[in-house]
Amino acid sequence: MFTPLNGQYQPKHKPRIFARKSCPVAIDVMDLDSTLTSSAAEEALEQALVDEMAQYFPDNPREEAIAINQAGYRKYGTTALFIEHEFGVPQDEFVRAAYTRFHESCGHMYQPNADLTRALQRHDRPRMIFTASPMFHAKFVLNKMRIWDAFDGIEAADGALIAGRKKYAISVLRDLRLHIWDSFKAMPQHVAIYDDKSAVLNAAKEEGFGHRIQVRDRTATFHGPITDQATMHVKCVPSALGALAA
Repeated sequence: MFTPLNGQYQPKHKPRIFARKSCPVAIDVMDLDSTLTSSAAEEALEQALVDEMAQYFPDNPREEAIAINQAGYRKYGTTALFIEHEFGVPQDEFVRAAYTRFHESCGHMYQPNADLTRALQRHDRPRMIFTASPMFHAKFVLNKMRIWDAFDGIEAADGALIAGRKKYAISVLRDLRLHIWDSFKAMPQHVAIYDDKSAVLNAAKEEGFGHRIQVRDRTATFHGPITDQATMHVKCVPSALGALAA
């Protein structure tokens, strides 16, 4: 679901036409967890999902519950789908309970990042969040990090998690392409998409997204027609924004 941050599909940036052979970037599309935030926060979030799941197996030791969940994850694609199919609990109910648990216990892990904030302000091109997390989590994180106003909108799965599987990612990315064209008049080859998951970036390549940046362990790896190199490395998102400056 796409939610504009300042009106009905009326981005704060005016659409521009990009036609240079160098494929300049018209819009940044950024994942949230482990991309704009620390991997430690995502690990804590995953732990909260496990804690919520374990409640459905009160007679099993925690290690057994985790093993059962892993089997269900492989079968259904996500923990939320597993719980829904096996216990009849709607995905959104399970996800909201798990994320609420996480926000209450670990919300302090999201803090303003001065380098990131300056980079977002310095390279002020159209920008949106693309996340497998639910919308209320995206809003929570952006507010805690005080970068809410640096983005034009959010594309959130609201519990229909991508789960690292390319077939899910392709489906969501096709919708994303339409939203980007409707709101920004940008073709996919002029889109820079930042994510920590290879499945998402591989799907982005198939869907024609021109600039793909994998953020992992505080390093961003570029794939696409950037500075005439197939791949280059910089330190994390702030430097990546500078390297992609039009």
